Amino acid sequence: MALSLIMLLHNTHDRPTIQSLEQKDMMLKMNEISAEKLTDWVTYLASEFPSLFPITERVILGSYAWTIPSLKRRIVIRDSAYQFGGGVRTPADIARDYISAKYPKRRLRITTEQYNACIKTDVSAPLHCTPCEIDYAYYVDVRAAYWSIIRAVGWDVSYLPSRYLSQNSDNADFPVPDIKMARNCLVSIGLNGNMNVWDGNKIVWLKKPNKYANMVLWRLVQDVLNGVATEMISIGAVYAYTDGYIIPHDKLELAREIGLSWGLDIGIRREGRVKVIAPATYEFPNFRTKVLPRLAPIKMTKVYDPDIGWLRWRFRKLAERANVATY
Repeated sequence: MALSLIMLLHNTHDRPTIQSLEQKDMMLKMNEISAEKLTDWVTYLASEFPSLFPITERVILGSYAWTIPSLKRRIVIRDSAYQFGGGVRTPADIARDYISAKYPKRRLRITTEQYNACIKTDVSAPLHCTPCEIDYAYYVDVRAAYWSIIRAVGWDVSYLPSRYLSQNSDNADFPVPDIKMARNCLVSIGLNGNMNVWDGNKIVWLKKPNKYANMVLWRLVQDVLNGVATEMISIGAVYAYTDGYIIPHDKLELAREIGLSWGLDIGIRREGRVKVIAPATYEFPNFRTKVLPRLAPIKMTKVYDPDIGWLRWRFRKLAERANVATY
């Protein structure tokens, strides 16, 4: 492997400001965990990943880092690198270190009903698009959506759709809540484990056990987001994508009321004349998403009702107790 092609850089993100004693104690625990994980490993920071073709070793291909187990080498994208006391960490590393420190004896048990609802049942984030042009519209979203949901229910939430929802712990001691991708990774690392691997000749896709798996949390997050999206569409949203919505200007207060009915805060991201073309493809004044050449309008709706009448008020009670809407 031509490691000489990779420039070793020393500038990572500045260390975050940690507020509470609980956060400071948690960071110390996380640093101990990461320092142990990185023992004898060498980390290279690069502005972009190198070509795979000169590499003959097995490489685990992540979004933020490539890992070469046989050589104990890591290539981390500089913009995703954070320097803490335990070494250089990516957003996913931070999330895994936190879960390891917070729940050292974790063993998430699920019932057969939870398995059927949260693992066997495939759910995804809401997606809705009605191609159109509106003279004045708003793009609004749920502020810090994944993090707001975790703050309300806790990472180790007990949940069975339409049956029960309860909090077992809180995550106020997460030491870096200002790192958006790290807090989002608290949800994404819980997906069942799959990975892309360069085997020295080609990229292969492998299934692997995931000790951080938490499909119960994933199901709840998607249920909340689909519930909010369903109600946004009911008041006239022409676009919904995960936690963002495009609404006519006269629906802004209704959108905020929907957010508060879930205990969530709705913020404005863009406003003005909008042209909605397709999922992830729209234009506001001074902003446009990446548009494919001559992309034809695409109408699509992939949104489900998670039993809003049952879920909304139960989730709101937990969110209000955690003051999520004032975060």
